[in-house]
Amino acid sequence: MINDIEIKFINDYIIKVKRDRLLFELGNEKRREKAIMRFSHDAEQFINPKKIVYCGETLTEREANDFFKKNKNKSFYVVSTDKKDESVLPTETALTYSFSEYMPVILIGETCSFIKCESEFGSSKKMILFNQLSAKML
Repeated sequence: MINDIEIKFINDYIIKVKRDRLLFELGNEKRREKAIMRFSHDAEQFINPKKIVYCGETLTEREANDFFKKNKNKSFYVVSTDKKDESVLPTETALTYSFSEYMPVILIGETCSFIKCESEFGSSKKMILFNQLSAKML
C-alpha cells in the first residue's frame, strides 16, 4: 500500500497527467516494481521541469552529498526494486546505495529528492529535485 511519503513525492514532483497512474501502481503490490521501473530511462517525462535542480550523468556522489547537506537533508526514504525499498537511510548511506545500484532508485527527502536511473553501461542519469524556490544550487 502506498504511504504518505510516496503520495507527497508524487504530488510535489510528478506532472499531473502521470500522478494517478503512479499512485495506483506504487500502491499495488503486483505493480509496484513496474512503477519504479518507469524511472529507468525516461524519468524526465514524469517530473515537473520546474522542480529539477540537476539532470545529467556527471554528478558525483560527493557533489550530491554536498548539495543535500547544504539543504539540511538528513535522511531519505528509499523507493527501489530490492530489499531496501520502503526503508529510511541517512543521506550519505542512501546516496552510496543509489550510486552503486544498476536499477532505478528514488530517494525521497523532506524538501529534496534524488532519482538515479537504470544504467546498462557507463554513467547513469541522475536527477536532483527540489520543492522550494530557495534551493541552494550545486
